[in-house]
Amino acid sequence: MTKTKQRIVGVDGMGDLEKFRKLFEDHYRPLTVFAMKYVNGEDNAREIVQGVFVRLWETRKTLVIEKCARAFLYQSVKNACINHARTKHQQMHFTNDFSTLMLEDDVLERMIATEQLEQVYQAIEELPKSCRVIFKLSRIKQLQHGEIAKKLKISVKTVENQIGHALKKLAKVRHR
Repeated sequence: MTKTKQRIVGVDGMGDLEKFRKLFEDHYRPLTVFAMKYVNGEDNAREIVQGVFVRLWETRKTLVIEKCARAFLYQSVKNACINHARTKHQQMHFTNDFSTLMLEDDVLERMIATEQLEQVYQAIEELPKSCRVIFKLSRIKQLQHGEIAKKLKISVKTVENQIGHALKKLAKVRHR
């Protein structure tokens, strides 16, 4: 049985740019969320994903893949995250033990989990602005309620109410 090889992006001039733009728009955010499972910080994750897309563009005329573009992108991001950790000597933030992760090659399961997490991130972005800001400060920046209240010049009770509101909205996403 022979594997069919395909190009991610063709070599037909301007069509390349439009195909690449579509590929980028469809996969950039989910890949960034996926990378955040491997590296510390959203900025690092974005940088890694952007690097994968830059390398993809630079090799578009010669790059041939043997699996679907989506799986190729996820595997490329995973490999770039591991390389990033090695070169930067950063503490890795994995959902599982590092050795288990290195042995685990079930990218499909991680893709599904990433897509679910992407739905949560999308729901966070759809929260009202003040609620979203408070929720991100609490859950992403891990600030205490008092710190958030002081920073935003609001009461601790307002912070608690907004976080409660956000959690109720996000619980609905989880049950879809």
